[in-house]
Amino acid sequence: GKPGMAVYFKASPDASLVLLETLQEPLSRQVLWNRFAQDVCLFSLETGQLHSTVAKLALADSIPIGRDACRTGPRRHCWRPDEAATLTWVEALDGGDPKAVVPH
Repeated sequence: GKPGMAVYFKASPDASLVLLETLQEPLSRQVLWNRFAQDVCLFSLETGQLHSTVAKLALADSIPIGRDACRTGPRRHCWRPDEAATLTWVEALDGGDPKAVVPH
């Protein structure tokens, strides 16, 4: 793939894919780096080609203030250790606002 600012990468348990999280421009001086826009992609370890784009996360500059607030969209991507190449993640049902009431 093209050069980028990788912040996380991990091979799948069967070593067929690699999960890659990269920062995307424009970068900001108003938020921490972990709130920058990010691309989450899977690449083939055999060919190096893009397998799929899991998520394109926008700049998280409007996270609600409060304990346990988080960005919207998928986060904490990881491989299931008991499966060959199964990706898991979490996503806030409340839009990242812990004060919001949502049905469970």
